[in-house]
Amino acid sequence: MTTKRVQEAFEAIKSEVTSDNCQFFNTRNIVGDEMETIYEKDGITIDICYDWGYFEVFGMTNEEFIDFKRLFGINNPKQSGIIPTMADIFG
Repeated sequence: MTTKRVQEAFEAIKSEVTSDNCQFFNTRNIVGDEMETIYEKDGITIDICYDWGYFEVFGMTNEEFIDFKRLFGINNPKQSGIIPTMADIFG
């Protein structure tokens, strides 16, 4: 079930999302791409990289992040943008 804060974040940025920039990650890029914060509310921050067409989403649980992406029609877990932790890998 999608939480209210995730739904609000979706509604706030959906006009920014196109087929050309529909990539979401919940980790900070390590190459120093220029990012601009486009949403910040209820502990959720969403940055966009206009140069490369992707988003970085912070402050959501993994479950919320998956629900957030599903709102954009991304249902494949391999496209989730979630980087597994050591606990996820090794139990």
